[in-house]
Amino acid sequence: MRKGSRVKPMTGRGLWCLLLLLGYLRAAPPPRPVGRSATPLTVCELFAHLRHYNGKVVTIVGPIIAQPDYTVGQADCHHSFITHGFAWPSMVMLTSTEGTELYGAPATFLTDQGSLHTLDSAVIAATKATEIWVTVTGELRLKRHYHAVHTNYGVLGDGYGHLGASPAVLIIQKVNQVDIREGRTGAAIHLERSPPAN
Repeated sequence: MRKGSRVKPMTGRGLWCLLLLLGYLRAAPPPRPVGRSATPLTVCELFAHLRHYNGKVVTIVGPIIAQPDYTVGQADCHHSFITHGFAWPSMVMLTSTEGTELYGAPATFLTDQGSLHTLDSAVIAATKATEIWVTVTGELRLKRHYHAVHTNYGVLGDGYGHLGASPAVLIIQKVNQVDIREGRTGAAIHLERSPPAN
């Protein structure tokens, strides 16, 4: 401030603008810390807005329900992914960046193979009396067109994984956590038997 200058009194309009700005700053949410991971989505939460997450990097959590094509699935979700009147099972196939050209353009990252080996080891050590729950980050991908039918052997379609029954695939960036839970929680979808071999 220059010496000898006088401060002009604030007008009513200026005071109103200041109060409005202070009110906005108080109501605005605090800035999100940089680098903090997003809260993991359950499979059901993911399927509530599945198309919204297409092509995006997300973190999901759920039980492994199929192998060797690892698939995460959850039963009794309130929202289904529906195409042509068909309600797909709430399942997501997991895959590494090797061979992702089969599911569209190559990923912009490489799978953390060390974290994937941790999941492999847990699957080997698991028994029929346990469930393996995984928290995993990756890029979600959907298909442009779908076709599927119910049969005596389960869902047969052109999705991903076992029987083509998964409508979505997650290109794994990193397996963040693996939990082995004793007993069956009932949250997992249990796939029906496969068609007999020819």
